[in-house]
Amino acid sequence: GEPWLWFYEDFLARYDPEARKEAGVYYTPTDVVKSQVRLVAHVLSEVFKKPLTYGDPGVVTLDPAAGSGTYPLAVLD
Repeated sequence: GEPWLWFYEDFLARYDPEARKEAGVYYTPTDVVKSQVRLVAHVLSEVFKKPLTYGDPGVVTLDPAAGSGTYPLAVLD
């Protein structure tokens, strides 16, 4: 995969494990992210009738814990 996706979590795990724990810095596996993004796209399309899903002008995508940006990247994919 993408080594940079693991850097922040692995770095803090070794450099300052207490800060990692307090900040909740944990990597979400890419397969989990992709599944969640597909599920939300399905709900947007089928339940909310947004055929463009994330591309619909009425849909705003937020990632308040962006970290490595795995979720926004999955939405773009």
